[in-house]
Amino acid sequence: MSNVVFLDLFYDCSDEISLEGRSNSINCREGTGFYTSPLYVLQLPNVTSTCEKRIQVPVLRTALQDLFQNRSDFQQTLNKGFDVEFKAVMTPCIQCFYSRGICASNTSNSKFVCFCRGQPHTSTCDSSDGKRALLFLF
Repeated sequence: MSNVVFLDLFYDCSDEISLEGRSNSINCREGTGFYTSPLYVLQLPNVTSTCEKRIQVPVLRTALQDLFQNRSDFQQTLNKGFDVEFKAVMTPCIQCFYSRGICASNTSNSKFVCFCRGQPHTSTCDSSDGKRALLFLF
């Protein structure tokens, strides 16, 4: 089970949806709106057609529970952020490092690159597969 769930934000809504007195109403530059859980969206008839804008914001599951149980407010929920999980195969980076290279990825195609003295390679600095690469992010 993921630690991240979505909080739905609706704004630019027609008068058909009354926001008066709602504890989940929000004010923003675009006007007044409200937030809800995706589970409750199903219980709001025509909400997607009566509100011009809908944004789904990732939040921590525990933060969303606290929000709907009135243990935190909207801003606190957003400030708690959300988890990101990144899985990478480290073997190519380790091999690149041991060949005296710097592990990276090609920003134009997201493929692995081993930056070596002289030129980048697709595996290790010991290989003869030197190719030009663009800027990298690691």
